[in-house]
Amino acid sequence: EEPMAAFLARLAFAFAAVLIATVAFIGAVVFLFYAVFLFLALYMPGAAAAALTALILVVFAVLILLVGRGLVAGARRQTRDTESLASDALGSVLGFDLGALAARSPYKSAAIALVAGVLFGLSPRLRRAATDFLRR
Repeated sequence: EEPMAAFLARLAFAFAAVLIATVAFIGAVVFLFYAVFLFLALYMPGAAAAALTALILVVFAVLILLVGRGLVAGARRQTRDTESLASDALGSVLGFDLGALAARSPYKSAAIALVAGVLFGLSPRLRRAATDFLRR
């Protein structure tokens, strides 16, 4: 079997597993909050129990968003550190600051990166030469 077909099959199964897990999680949260509503309805009128359950659900959603935002911000911070290290390494090899060059002319930098990406994508010999150069 071709490697790309195997990769796509694994990707499809992973996506299906994530989708099933997401649906199961949403169902569990629905039942959890319905149970909270039923519990609160024992001690207060139905409308008040529904309002309090909705408030608890909003607080839960905000907590999930804050946790997700913190995880994404941590990943961005780590990516910036990695990018900074890569930029410093390339700058020391090439003899000029790539970050400053990219900040001065972002469109030119994007065009250069696109051309370099196409060249590296088309030429296995160029990829090998760059890999060998960077490993030294």
